[in-house]
Amino acid sequence: MSAAQHGGVALQAKTRMLYIGNSLFINGERLSARAAAGQLKILADERALGGRALRSIPAPAADTLYHWYRAGYLTLARGEARNA
Repeated sequence: MSAAQHGGVALQAKTRMLYIGNSLFINGERLSARAAAGQLKILADERALGGRALRSIPAPAADTLYHWYRAGYLTLARGEARNA
């Protein structure tokens, strides 16, 4: 996670991420986004999340992001994202 905390993460071009209320959907998978709803909604809206935002994300949400990275939904961003 340290590389992601430096430069941030971005959604892959084919990844689709949506939310309604506290429900989050990524490529058809649904999960509750209560723990990090703000940061994950920014990721859905802007398709990227800066390293500074990742440093304050709760551990369960960080685990989810790592799972998404391993599944190919996310990539490490180059440089700091706009929403740092």
